[in-house]
Amino acid sequence: MLTIDRYNARLGAGPGLLDETRLLLELWHERMSVAELIDAARNSGSFASISARRLRNIISERFSTRHLTADGAPATLLKHVLAEDMPIVFWHLCFVFTCRAHRILADFVTQVYWPPYAAGKDMISNEESLEFVRRINNDGLTTIDWSESIQRRVASYSRNLKVAALERRLQKDGRFDEFKKRIQKDLDLDWSEVQNDPLALDSVIPELAHDFYPALFKSPGAFSTSTSEFITFENERVKEMIEIARQHSGKQYIIFVVDEMGQYVAPSDSLILNVDGLAKNLKALGEGKVWMIATAQQMLTEDDPRAAANSKSLFKLKDRFPIQIDLESSDIREICSQRLLGKSAAGTTVLKKLFEQHGQKLRNCTKLQDAKYYDSDFTDSVFADLYPFLPAHFTVE
Repeated sequence: MLTIDRYNARLGAGPGLLDETRLLLELWHERMSVAELIDAARNSGSFASISARRLRNIISERFSTRHLTADGAPATLLKHVLAEDMPIVFWHLCFVFTCRAHRILADFVTQVYWPPYAAGKDMISNEESLEFVRRINNDGLTTIDWSESIQRRVASYSRNLKVAALERRLQKDGRFDEFKKRIQKDLDLDWSEVQNDPLALDSVIPELAHDFYPALFKSPGAFSTSTSEFITFENERVKEMIEIARQHSGKQYIIFVVDEMGQYVAPSDSLILNVDGLAKNLKALGEGKVWMIATAQQMLTEDDPRAAANSKSLFKLKDRFPIQIDLESSDIREICSQRLLGKSAAGTTVLKKLFEQHGQKLRNCTKLQDAKYYDSDFTDSVFADLYPFLPAHFTVE
């Protein structure tokens, strides 16, 4: 008989728990049992505002299932990340481990979030998230028939990590409806309209957090909605770049120039992936009106000997630049003289006359030891073309 792996609503009881996870990781050590961790957490004083039952559930049903699998390998990795002070990496890993422990989140990411994100879509609405929850509920994939309130609770949290944690606390304490009414009264807007707006969050949430939890947030400024804790997708960042450039220039067509690309990305596979994502999003969001030009000392895939380990990724990145122009060293002099140092006909005449008068003296004063062909190459035409530079500035043999 076929057994269906059904979803449950356990994720809704502790979807993020980032602060709690940090505190528990400080207490946890290898070979510590779940029961020992519960005792250590109770005695630490760090969870005084949480009931004993709630703390036990967090550790035994959330923390252990996400981070203590595989003999605690996830928790060991997270402790290392915290010690290295990498908060964004910490959040990303917590997200991955939560997906592994909760199938509903993993399926939401693969079925609802990833396809539009890969296609360059700006965002996913709460309604799209809710539709996913409704669908799995109607298809009988939940352990019980979820009520409308459970469906909405699972589907809609702010992308600001700290605000999302505040939402969950308000829900847990039964004060979320009161909070949303306060938002409606103060801003004349529904909470769903402002929960992902950094400016709105920064202006109202700190004061509200203090009003609702004065013992936890001692002053109106104690709660921080720092944007460093805001989940920003790369396509949203690129869209903002394009909008800013168009707003300030008044032009629809934009060219981004990235200098010394090879030296920047060669040592790091993550940087290669970053540039790859940037190029893909510029193409998708720019719709042919936004281009990126990258320069490198040599060809991208042979720019830096340190890039050897990343050669496969570099070749993929190279494919993001379909129009490639390779300049030989011999081309530099011609490009500079014709494009950068071009003179008018009158200017060329004046310079040639100066060379006729002082050319021999200039040759003697600037002659380089053991430099080939310098004398024969330094003519009045060369002087006029390269002025104010000398031939040696371009080629020293």
